[in-house]
This record gives sequence, C-alpha cells and structure tokens, in this order.
Amino acid sequence: MSAQTVWNIETAIKAKVAATASLTSIIGTNPVRIYPELREDNGSLPAIVYELNSSAPYLVLSGVPTLTRSSVSLHCLALDKKVSVDIAQKAQAIFADWAQDFYSGPTLKISVKSSRVSTIQTDYQPPADGATHGLYLASLEVVSMHS
Repeated sequence: MSAQTVWNIETAIKAKVAATASLTSIIGTNPVRIYPELREDNGSLPAIVYELNSSAPYLVLSGVPTLTRSSVSLHCLALDKKVSVDIAQKAQAIFADWAQDFYSGPTLKISVKSSRVSTIQTDYQPPADGATHGLYLASLEVVSMHS
C-alpha cells in the first residue's frame, strides 16, 4: 500500500484487508476491491464496501481523551451468497480482538488498541434493471478503540 498522508480507522481497516492474503485471494490484489461508501460503477465483484458509522473521543473522568471509539460497517458483496459469507467470516476473523500499530516511516500514524466484531448479517439486493443476478451482502460491524 502506498504511503498515507492522513491515517484514520478507515485507512487502517483498508490497509489490514489489503495485507490479508485470505481476503485478497477473493477480492483481488491489483487493485484490492475495497471501497469507501460505494462500489465503483460496474466494479468487479466480489468486493468489500466499508462505511464509517460513528467516531467519537472515548470520554475519561480526568485529563484529555487519548482514545477514539469508532464503528465501521463492512459490506461483503458477491453474486453468490456463499462467497459473500466467506468474505465476511474471513473479515470477522482478522478484526476480532484486533490490535495493531500503523507507521509511515518511523512515525506512528494510528494505533488500534482493540476491536470487537458484530454478528454477520446477510441480505440480498435484487437487480434494479431486471437482470438475472442481484447482489448478496454479508455485513458486519467493527467497533474499535484507537489513538
């Protein structure tokens, strides 16, 4: 992954996915098909779309908060339900109890202290244009504490 000028929890999640062979073997490597908010028009599948749900400082009784609590949804998209669930299960495994520091050169850009992952929820989106295939979605939420 190229050097990042701005790091946040979304960047960290994208970097973690891009560095995980069990996921990139399904969603591609050049480029990795992980998109913020929306998949590219006519973008290849399978893919992951991530969305920041919330991010707020973790409140402490004294001092300045040094941690942030963020919630990010990962929507695993495929033309086959089994594939979308497989992607979600692999993502669930790598983000459960996730703790990792991300550096750009010698500078620490973001430190993920811990995370938890919600249960996988599945859905189906029928095609809008009457095509024969819709999209299967398997979604999960990653809630993390980071600084």
